[in-house]
Amino acid sequence: MMKIQTLYIRAACTVGAAVSFSLSPPVAAQEIARLYAPQAPAGSSYLRVVNPSAKAVNVEFAGKRDALDPKRRVVTDYRVVDASLEVAINVDGHPLKHFKVKPGTFNTMVLTGADQPQVIADATNDRDDLKAELRFYNVARECNGALAIQDGATVFDHVNTGDSRKRAINPVQAHLVGRCDGAAVSEPAALPLLKSGDHASVFLLGDKASPRLVTQVDATEAYSGAH
Repeated sequence: MMKIQTLYIRAACTVGAAVSFSLSPPVAAQEIARLYAPQAPAGSSYLRVVNPSAKAVNVEFAGKRDALDPKRRVVTDYRVVDASLEVAINVDGHPLKHFKVKPGTFNTMVLTGADQPQVIADATNDRDDLKAELRFYNVARECNGALAIQDGATVFDHVNTGDSRKRAINPVQAHLVGRCDGAAVSEPAALPLLKSGDHASVFLLGDKASPRLVTQVDATEAYSGAH
């Protein structure tokens, strides 16, 4: 077997020369492995969890625990799960009812305060990498929801509690407001700074009397081997 003598690592964003390493074959293989995130196995899906309540909870799934606090962070990043098995999630140490997701899909699970979680299948069709994508989730209680640009046009309208919508948008900066039934309006929330190909999610939380918005750029955690 030919020995690997030299490994060059080029950082895509760095202007300059490559860094050279003289490595024995086992060490070289380890260094190469660090350059590439492990690929999720066939039959995997992606899942994230949203905490719409006003209290903080600890959520554990796919081998990792997260603290979801309404004052800091209400949603996890997408995480790889094995779609051939039922998904197991613990909230504050209490197991929720297991559920299945379809292979190769992205899903957002909403904590409802009951043992039965609500799973929203995230549509992935009509992708346009020349634009950004905006997803709107209405998880506010008893709310016929809408999302609009502050002092501007409506982006989504008539979105029932538990539903979501998406659309391609130009990567622009804007402030958004959410409302329920055309009456109660949330405080403005800044749309994250986006570039072409990015995905952002906007969550309408609270209830019809006091809705609030949370925005974030979507991300998927690197596969670690745990489901």
